Amino acid sequence: MAQKLEINVNIDELAGIADLGVRRAAVFMGLGLNAARRDDFNDYELRKLPIMPGQTGVPIDFVPSGLAEEEVRKFKEHFATWVIGCGLRELLEHYALFLDRVHEACLLVACKNKRLELSNPQKAQKEFENNLGIPRKLDKLLERFRFGPNEADSIKSLYAARNALTHDLGVIKPTRCASGHSFQISWKTFDIFAQGEETGAIHTMPQLIGQKTEEPMIICGKAVMRERAFPVGSNIVFSQQDLWEICSFFRLFAIPSTRNGFLEFLKAEGVPIRIIDPHSVEA
Repeated sequence: MAQKLEINVNIDELAGIADLGVRRAAVFMGLGLNAARRDDFNDYELRKLPIMPGQTGVPIDFVPSGLAEEEVRKFKEHFATWVIGCGLRELLEHYALFLDRVHEACLLVACKNKRLELSNPQKAQKEFENNLGIPRKLDKLLERFRFGPNEADSIKSLYAARNALTHDLGVIKPTRCASGHSFQISWKTFDIFAQGEETGAIHTMPQLIGQKTEEPMIICGKAVMRERAFPVGSNIVFSQQDLWEICSFFRLFAIPSTRNGFLEFLKAEGVPIRIIDPHSVEA
């Protein structure tokens, strides 16, 4: 009698890889941008770092020490752009690792069920991990296994924004504009606002912080698409709100949508699903 093959996949554990990237990106961008925007933090010289045990050399200055405040401010502006690019990279690379593990599990199931004929599944997985960026990973999941996140277009736009920050120093080139003369980025978010029970007047939450309201308020929320457009030749600029919304977009929409699509694929393939607890599913 042939031995039964059993494969256990903890779906939430896989999604946790991407969620870790959200937390790391938020913390790293917070640390970097707070440093960049602090008026009292202007130490840019490597030699000011403490001497470590075993250090044998004398630090070298690559730019003059004690530069004027305006010069240091320019350094910090470029540093802030670099920090945002690195933060988005952290976020997206962890999401890509999540996609790699999802693809690997789908490949095992599809080949076992003989729904997908591949002469070399190991090679297909290696190519998926090493040769494809996130846009093509998403396309390949849709092509092979008929699922993907509902927010694929937004994920792809943020991937392109990260590439522009990393490879083009944050300057929009014509080649990155799909149509017209601007580069489009989008993500889904929640708008939280207060509405007066008597007048129906709408107030943003920052307007109410520390203020006494003149009427009872109802706290409301709605999902909206946030869009940003950058003309050719302009610099990509993200506000504080943009950055926390992008992190929330992955945590609240992109990651759960990918996870749920993966779960539906497993169900369609007849893979038994075992509920561990209300927030954890294991296949």
